[in-house]
Amino acid sequence: MESIFFDALDLPTSDRAAFVEQECGGDDDLKSKVNALLAADEAAGGDEFLESAFIGKQFVDEVAVPSSVDESPDGDGETHRFKVLARHQQGGLGEVLIALDQQLGREVAIKQIQPKWQNNPEARKRFVQEAEVTGRLEHPGIVPVYAMGTWPDGRRFYAMRFIQGGTLKQTIADYHNCDLHDTPSVKLLGLRQLLGKFIDVCNTISYAHSREILHRDIKPANIMVGPYGETLVVDWGLAKLLDPAQSESMTQVFMDEIRQNNEDDDSAPSHAVGTVGTPQYMSPEQADGRIDEISTRTDIYLLGSTLYEILAGLPPHRDDSIKRLLPRIVAGDFPRPSEIVADVPPALQAICLKAMSRFPSNRYRRVSDLATDIERWLADEPVSVHRDSPSVRIGRWIRGHRTLAYSAAVAATLVTVGSISGSAIWNTLKAKQFRIERENNANAMALDAVSARRLIELRTSAQGAINLAKKEVAADRFSSALSVLDRAIDSLDEETQLREIQDETVQKAIELSRIVDFYQYADETSLYNVLARDSRSIAACRASLESLGVWDHPDWWFHLPASDLSPEQTDRLRWDVYQQWMLLDAMLIKTAGTRLTGIGRITSSGGLFGATRRFLRTNEGKSECQSAEVVSQRIEMFRRSEAAHWYRRAAEFRLMKGSRLAASELGLTQTATDSHGLGVLSMIAAMDPNFELFFRNYQGDDSLVTSRDLFLRASTQRPNHYWTSLALAQVEFLMAQRDGGNDPRQFDAAIQAIGRCIAMDPQKCFAFADRSSIYRAQARLIGRLPAADSQFDAADRKRRAAELRRWSLADATEADRLSRNQVEGEQPWVGWQHGLAIYDSGSEDAACVERAIDRFIETSKLTLALVPIVDASLVRADDLRGREEAADVVETMADRLADDAKYPALLASIRLGQNRLDESRRAAETALQRSPDSAHAHAVAGLLELQDERPSATQVAAAGEHFTAAKRIDPNHDWVNWGIGKCFEHRNRLAEAMTAYREAFAKGRTADHRAAALLGQARVLGATQRYEESKTLIERARVLEPATDLMLTVIRPLGMRYGSLQKVAPEDPKLPAMKTFLEALVKIPRASEFEVPIDSEGPFRAAVLNGGFELGSTRYWTDDAGGRVVRDDSHDGDQCLMIPAASGGNVTQVFPVQPASEYKIEVWMKTVDSRPATCRVWIDAAKVIEVQPAADQWTVAKGDFRTTDQTWPPVNDAELRIEVSGAGGIKLDDVQAWWTPE
Repeated sequence: MESIFFDALDLPTSDRAAFVEQECGGDDDLKSKVNALLAADEAAGGDEFLESAFIGKQFVDEVAVPSSVDESPDGDGETHRFKVLARHQQGGLGEVLIALDQQLGREVAIKQIQPKWQNNPEARKRFVQEAEVTGRLEHPGIVPVYAMGTWPDGRRFYAMRFIQGGTLKQTIADYHNCDLHDTPSVKLLGLRQLLGKFIDVCNTISYAHSREILHRDIKPANIMVGPYGETLVVDWGLAKLLDPAQSESMTQVFMDEIRQNNEDDDSAPSHAVGTVGTPQYMSPEQADGRIDEISTRTDIYLLGSTLYEILAGLPPHRDDSIKRLLPRIVAGDFPRPSEIVADVPPALQAICLKAMSRFPSNRYRRVSDLATDIERWLADEPVSVHRDSPSVRIGRWIRGHRTLAYSAAVAATLVTVGSISGSAIWNTLKAKQFRIERENNANAMALDAVSARRLIELRTSAQGAINLAKKEVAADRFSSALSVLDRAIDSLDEETQLREIQDETVQKAIELSRIVDFYQYADETSLYNVLARDSRSIAACRASLESLGVWDHPDWWFHLPASDLSPEQTDRLRWDVYQQWMLLDAMLIKTAGTRLTGIGRITSSGGLFGATRRFLRTNEGKSECQSAEVVSQRIEMFRRSEAAHWYRRAAEFRLMKGSRLAASELGLTQTATDSHGLGVLSMIAAMDPNFELFFRNYQGDDSLVTSRDLFLRASTQRPNHYWTSLALAQVEFLMAQRDGGNDPRQFDAAIQAIGRCIAMDPQKCFAFADRSSIYRAQARLIGRLPAADSQFDAADRKRRAAELRRWSLADATEADRLSRNQVEGEQPWVGWQHGLAIYDSGSEDAACVERAIDRFIETSKLTLALVPIVDASLVRADDLRGREEAADVVETMADRLADDAKYPALLASIRLGQNRLDESRRAAETALQRSPDSAHAHAVAGLLELQDERPSATQVAAAGEHFTAAKRIDPNHDWVNWGIGKCFEHRNRLAEAMTAYREAFAKGRTADHRAAALLGQARVLGATQRYEESKTLIERARVLEPATDLMLTVIRPLGMRYGSLQKVAPEDPKLPAMKTFLEALVKIPRASEFEVPIDSEGPFRAAVLNGGFELGSTRYWTDDAGGRVVRDDSHDGDQCLMIPAASGGNVTQVFPVQPASEYKIEVWMKTVDSRPATCRVWIDAAKVIEVQPAADQWTVAKGDFRTTDQTWPPVNDAELRIEVSGAGGIKLDDVQAWWTPE
């Protein structure tokens, strides 16, 4: 709000209303606040309004204003050099004075902040940055700064060259508003003059880039045009250093502060919601908030936007709403200049669009390259990014070769003379003219030939790209194929004659991008599922299905973007989608289950009964179970699943539609996905008593053994699935640890399964981390072997244990490296395994132990959740992945080294992460007794004081002291700024709380911690009635951490403020808006609360798979007919099935059907020879088709049937059987079925 206000004040009064309307983007609340500030400023005429309620005292303090501009403030140094003569111009933020430079006897301009804004941090930073950047750049296109100083009253100023003039924006408007009677030559002259000024701007920006400075806000309004041809780039307030190592006045720290302010102010026209720049001109990377991607090519885009306004008379990006505008900028969606002004020269448009390419890599490499193309156009030369039409090229050639004009002039002279001798000359010149025309025609033909060759080359290149993409797709390198097609699309962008091949290429790229996105999201789904981060996993799972385009389709298996995939790839994609639906089903039921169990432990069936009874009286988990019902149907209508059957019954039990299904009632699994799903359920049941009450005795009473068998079956059915092999390895490891024994070879099965994982994907950290722990366990087992053990002698035992510890450290180090890369994402839990491997590799080496403890401390900081999340995992994933083992090591060290505070401080943070608060509190007290200078112990103690939802004033004061001490000792500790902000918030010191939370966000190293900082800011904004800004930050926080518990983190704290205010001031006018805001927050759904679309219209295509026999005769079919697949003469595709004469056999396939539905079925067939044959099609015991196919001609046979009206079970299996009899053979193809629900 502040920033929009400042920028509006800089505009003429007549322009402010339109500016505010545009920059507020449809936010009526924000617009009314800004307009109120403008009205107050205008009405006050001075500084009195600063004392009003519009701007609080925490932001602005009154500063004395000199009574007359004629008197210069008294002072020393630079202040005596300048004598103020008059006030030249006053904006909203600053004012420009005309002064006399008494040293050099010249008039200068002095710019200073208006006194009323002197103490405003935003205003001061803008002013100082602009002065420093402008001062360090010396170029004719930049206003020179002569001096910078401070008046005695504390105001900063700088003196610069005094230039009168307007802006390039005004000049462009004058050009486009010119008299309609102006001749084309006059308009062309105006355009050339504008382009000359644009080249001056390019030269200025090119110079700034050479000095490692980006402008980041280039636009016509920031370019001054002087009366004597001067063109100057101004307003360097958003500039950025390219070289962070330089230590001049604009330091990196200062730039970071500017960046942070930009990110925190979501209403500023020059920096909205993490963006930097002015929306009407900004680049996609600015609009998307990708600050790290802003480079010199960002300035090139802004120059392109300026050129766009020169050509079209309007900015490229226009919309009343910034919320609608930014996504279009990111997508590169804006009209071409020629769509606004029809006569824009095509070459200039091509230059403009090249500079404004969506992707930085496609723009001009340097500003000078852009300027050179403009200069070439002005010189009537071809430009690098556009191929002129033959007529334009011929015209250019003629202008460079005046022979034809000379010939025409001579001919006119001969007609005038009219002499006989002239006739001879005429004939001579006629012949010469013929030769010239022939030469021109030849040149035109040559140019046409060049153009044709270029089209052929582009077409050939595009076709080559399509062929290369097909090869990449065939090798399952989908991302590589997509990159090839994207480059081909860029090369075809300007060639309208190749629109057909461009459209084909675009369509292929769209389908591939959906597949690429699907697999990326699917990998995230599995990753977060393994880590028990269900909200993130659910969000990724939904994104995977939506990106592929199957979310809305009950018959999703025939709605895949698979036109360029082989039958094998299409089939594999179907099963990968099936896996995603299964994971989604599991997570929905698990989320509903955590509502039942809460964070407590249910240790008996009696406790379960009581908890269930309480649970069913609420609405908790209903939304998830309603979605799970639909998802289960999507799964089982593809292929029946025991796991999905169990999930469905659990959902129906929650919705009070039926009873819970015992695990012992489930049948055997038939697919790898089903085996994996039940394997996970069995593994959880083996480790968690809570869950074991729900899922027990499936295929035996040992859940761990059952789990191993299921994962073995799944890995056999689907040997290349990373997550199945990883789960199998984990179960093998757990069994080896549980069953004990002194044979180190008991871990071999786990190591083999882990090795398969690493071979499948060596870029994932999970397998390396798990193998490190297995090696470590083997080394410890060997170390514990009795001396008389016959497996190893003493020397061999020592050598073997040391070798295993080295392997463990190598794997843990690799896991740590992979966990930090961008592909794998944030995986701080790996630090537990890394620290344990370091410790075991040198537990007798003090330096090694120190490294291990430091690694544990770092991991404990990054893995602690500062705010509650709704993912209450049934199994504590961090404890299983090394946290509990690390705690044991630390506890031992804390007892052994009684004077060292580091160990109890670390133990306190681990126990805090485990929610073992009493143990954490005792350890923190011990650490502080040993050393009051332990920053980590102070930070833990501060968090412990704030554990209560409404801590007392004493607790808040104690917490504040702890966090202040921690920050004094370690200013970069991960928790202290958030803790300080929390304390200020409890004390109602909201401005200080906002500052602390912003610093916490800037320094946050994990998504969880940044989300916690954003939620803190959202609470402060909500408490100060800035509701729209608060909601924006809440949404940003939920993107970072979808599991955010809004009820505990935002709604209840603000609700308590509402209740307190209502109690003391029931008529307070703020109450209705606050209530509306809280009601809106309550309605925000959790990540797991959504509706899966239900389409009951139909018809839908049933899951009769491999109906075209492209996958052979035995995939999905049971072939008792002795049929064989043939590749010639198929009805569709490449293959069909031929059943030989007199085989008397049949082919069958079992597929799921829905009760109470009408089904239609069709089969394409033909006889092989003229001998008669009959084909019958059966569904279970009902014959639906009987036909004698035509000879040597494909015909379709159709039939229909109706499924039983019995509604349970909701999915049944039907057997489709195709029988052949008679003397002749029959070919079958394209077997399909559809259903229409009632």
